Amino acid sequence: MTTIIRYTNRKLYNKDTSKYLTVGELARLPLGTFKVERHGTGEDITTDILLSSLTTEKVERKTKIQVMKHCIKEMGA
Repeated sequence: MTTIIRYTNRKLYNKDTSKYLTVGELARLPLGTFKVERHGTGEDITTDILLSSLTTEKVERKTKIQVMKHCIKEMGA
């Protein structure tokens, strides 16, 4: 599973590729293949970040629907 680190300046960093990515790029990654952790605490904030991606215009409608389905499934688990 890929680990994405969210820094306090809101930047997202992919530890596997050693590159920064945008919320739009994150939302296009296959769901369930990554987790987002808060820098410093290691807190899992994947669902929070995916939900925030729903409000950005840089994410396609199809991707937003997939994200919503994933978040609903995770919240019900």
